[in-house]
Amino acid sequence: MKRHPRPPLSHAAWLAFAVHLMAGIAMAAILRHGLETNADLLDRLRFVARHRALWTVGWLSWTLAALTILRFYARLAAACPPRTRFPSLPRTAVWLTIPAVAADWSAQAIEVLVLPTPALAVNTAVFLAWHRAAVFLTGFLANGLYTTAAVLLVWASRHVYPRWIRIAGFGVGIGGYVLSAAAWVGSAAGMLWANVVLVPSLLVWLAGVAISAPEATPVSAADRRTEAWPRPRRRACGSGRP
Repeated sequence: MKRHPRPPLSHAAWLAFAVHLMAGIAMAAILRHGLETNADLLDRLRFVARHRALWTVGWLSWTLAALTILRFYARLAAACPPRTRFPSLPRTAVWLTIPAVAADWSAQAIEVLVLPTPALAVNTAVFLAWHRAAVFLTGFLANGLYTTAAVLLVWASRHVYPRWIRIAGFGVGIGGYVLSAAAWVGSAAGMLWANVVLVPSLLVWLAGVAISAPEATPVSAADRRTEAWPRPRRRACGSGRP
């Protein structure tokens, strides 16, 4: 007896879930001390200057998260058959995610490689100017592209997944666009509350897609003899069932 392996989409979804959960914990436990959530500017500078290793590790978790979301979007898009009503939506989502990752990594490079120097020198003007550039790149530009890609994929697969998964997916859209708007205007409170909606919605969406993938099932000798026959095309985006 052999078992069908879980499809790549499920693997990609679970990996993105695990890494984003880790990154969220890093944000809450480490990075918040050097971000706008810390109202004491001098304390922010001290944290970045004195805890550079922690600061770097925290941002590297988000660097890895960007890769996993790109992989997840690519797998979800690849699961869409060409006969969907809007066949270009999944491909567009993936293409939008590529520059999003580039903008995200650029922002993280600023946070890790640039900000510790003005923090150590207690140069608040330079620190805030560079951090504002990083917020624009990751909070507005990258996040806006990620969010648009997510909405396109949720819409393309809306007839496949249960309602709760669709709601979580559109919650990603709502939280993501609010976060982009808050980053544009520089509202720390807005970015905080947007993440309160965005991160849980993203985790639920990822877990829902992963769980909805077909389970591995035993295959008998008789079943193996029929595996050579052509399988019907999948009916809709993200479905692993014929």
